[in-house]
Amino acid sequence: MDEGLGERRREGLVRLRWRLRGAWLWPGFVVLTLLETLLLRWLPLAGQGTDFIPALLLAGSLNLIAVALLGGLGGYALRRLRPDMPKVVADNYAGTIVLALVAVTFVTVGLVHRPEVVDRREAFGAQ
Repeated sequence: MDEGLGERRREGLVRLRWRLRGAWLWPGFVVLTLLETLLLRWLPLAGQGTDFIPALLLAGSLNLIAVALLGGLGGYALRRLRPDMPKVVADNYAGTIVLALVAVTFVTVGLVHRPEVVDRREAFGAQ
């Protein structure tokens, strides 16, 4: 009887470890969405700048679409590589990676567009 209790406790600890390791998707979603909103204000993707609310809507929408479309597919691919990983954890890992890729894309496009923004501001100042 005591062995069954120890086994259940061990299984519970293993499950808790998996949950803690895989529970970064939604906290990461909130943090990255806010960081991307600020990033879009400093490094706009197009034009001179983006106000806070449109930047928040753009970042949140693209993050949500990326997680919905690519998170599940990435989780499926990850489970093919590691069949021992629970589906929920694999989906969370994949979704977190997709969120990071969206953030890297925002930074890259913003940096590519940055010289044009600086040139426009200098031309406006010269007028």
